[in-house]
Amino acid sequence: MELFEQYISNMYAYEQEFYELLVAEVDKVIAKNYDFKGSLFDTRGDDLKMLLQANQWIFWSLWDYLEGYHTYKKDDQDEVSILQDKGIYIAKSFFTPKEVSELLLDWGESIESVPEITEEMHQKSLLNRFYFETINDVGYTIGSIHDGKKRVMHFTKNSVPKYFDKHLRKNNFLNSIVQKYYNFKREIEPSTVMAEHLYPPKYYREYEAWHIDNLADQFKIMVILEDMTEDDAPFIYVEGTHKIKEKYKDRYHKMYATNGMVTQEQNHFEASFTETSLVKKGILKAGDVILFDCRLHHSATFAKNGGNRKNIMLYYNSLPTAKNKFLFKIDKYLKFGLK
Repeated sequence: MELFEQYISNMYAYEQEFYELLVAEVDKVIAKNYDFKGSLFDTRGDDLKMLLQANQWIFWSLWDYLEGYHTYKKDDQDEVSILQDKGIYIAKSFFTPKEVSELLLDWGESIESVPEITEEMHQKSLLNRFYFETINDVGYTIGSIHDGKKRVMHFTKNSVPKYFDKHLRKNNFLNSIVQKYYNFKREIEPSTVMAEHLYPPKYYREYEAWHIDNLADQFKIMVILEDMTEDDAPFIYVEGTHKIKEKYKDRYHKMYATNGMVTQEQNHFEASFTETSLVKKGILKAGDVILFDCRLHHSATFAKNGGNRKNIMLYYNSLPTAKNKFLFKIDKYLKFGLK
């Protein structure tokens, strides 16, 4: 404790020493199968959060060390190797027409279950762009008339419809890709299955909301249910941007210092922050599947000319990586903002 006090009292002069102290704590906790009891992450969580907010060098050094526990291992599966390199993999015609038709049944029932919008809900969506409501373990998101979007999120196993469960939640191949990407020893399943519908807003506009989904380790898989055209709100992205490049670090650290690991309030950025000259557009076919690391720079676009996009999204949240476990342990402290 004396060393801790000495180092934190002058955190910039003792950067290397503090980093080595944290690394030793990490190793001890992991050796005890992530038993945090009595560790600095347990007893001095607020101090550590303050330190990581204030000292970017220690933050990124610890980030890299924790990432080392899940170092991507080159795999003989092309899908994993491509994901490692590009942060995204598109599997063409992954689902058969019969499987797509079954998924469309569940998609349709999910979207039809969205509550009919009242004037109060409409007004709330105008204030916040979306109206949110959860009923019986199902989350409903209704976009404003200026956003053209509906989402139905099945949060629990019991709420997942029959074909979503059969073809998606229990899809061993898709789950194994995520497992291998993060070098997990145990099997993994999506935490949420979402039906999504994008349709033309009241007024079309050219607007690309470039963002990452979270600074935390998170993964998504999107399933396309109908053939798309340019009018159907295609997903756009820049390959390779899932990697933490030196030029991203200032912005990403500010996201962390402001919102912690769940950076949704700070995760959008101007187009000039990413490599827009390398943008790719996903105009895909029914049955195609997009797998991507959620730190990939990406955006949706708006539907136009009567177009629409029908898709399903699998969320792999709260992934049990070392980075997520350690940084979420102290994430409740020092949130920025008047909440």
